[in-house]
Amino acid sequence: MSDQRLEPLARVLGAATLAAMIMLPGAFLLAAFLAPATLSPIGLPVAPGVSAAEWWGAVLIGLIPGTAMLWTFHVLRGLFRAYAAGEVLSAANAARIGLIGRGILLVAASSLLIRPIQSVLLTLSNPEGQRQVTITVSSNDLALLLAGGVFIAIGFAMREAARADAENKAFV
Repeated sequence: MSDQRLEPLARVLGAATLAAMIMLPGAFLLAAFLAPATLSPIGLPVAPGVSAAEWWGAVLIGLIPGTAMLWTFHVLRGLFRAYAAGEVLSAANAARIGLIGRGILLVAASSLLIRPIQSVLLTLSNPEGQRQVTITVSSNDLALLLAGGVFIAIGFAMREAARADAENKAFV
């Protein structure tokens, strides 16, 4: 893709990323306040004895992957802004791509780790023998883990490409 096509695309993607950064917290808050009291933030049926503290604890723990996603979107928006400004092959962009990969890995890993914690919190009020620890791994989790790894690898490759480009420019 030529720079002439990259710059307008980067502007559109940067705006879309900003929109996602604005809508994501709003959607989370809306879901938290409108969700029926009988449904947990992870889809488990909530026992009648679950306290508000336990329910909100599970909701707040659920903010961890969302916060990681917002940070990743922030870094992604910086990458798109650099592309829109014509900065394509640079060490700074290589670092951004690596950070995006780390952010994606953080989203995936934190999602995998918090689900069991949330399930314990939401079933603490159940009678003995009816408490649960839910461990789930979805295809989305695996895709995020792989995508994060790919972004990290591309970041390393881009860093080498940027270094080679800088050396070539020094010879000219």
